Amino acid sequence: VVFMNLVTAVIVDNALSSTQQDEASVLMVHEHQSKKLFRQFQREFASMDVDNDGLLCFSEFMAAFMKPEVAQHLSLLNFKPSDVQMLFDLLDEGDGVLTIDEF
Repeated sequence: VVFMNLVTAVIVDNALSSTQQDEASVLMVHEHQSKKLFRQFQREFASMDVDNDGLLCFSEFMAAFMKPEVAQHLSLLNFKPSDVQMLFDLLDEGDGVLTIDEF
């Protein structure tokens, strides 16, 4: 009985260690994907910021929707060109421009 308990304890310990390693791997992958997505958003923001002031005014934001690559990304998120004003208003914190943090 003691031997069986010991074997069971080793099996459970191995299973828990394996689960913890799997969780750590998943977290690392998720963190990597989040950083990659953030860099992509930074590039998109920079490409929209025509005057390079670090802010997107509505006209810059609207003009970006006319770029095929931006329009394609936004369409994948189910946004249409007619949603430009609504999307801008949702992102804007009330000052009439978007920062990278709002974006």
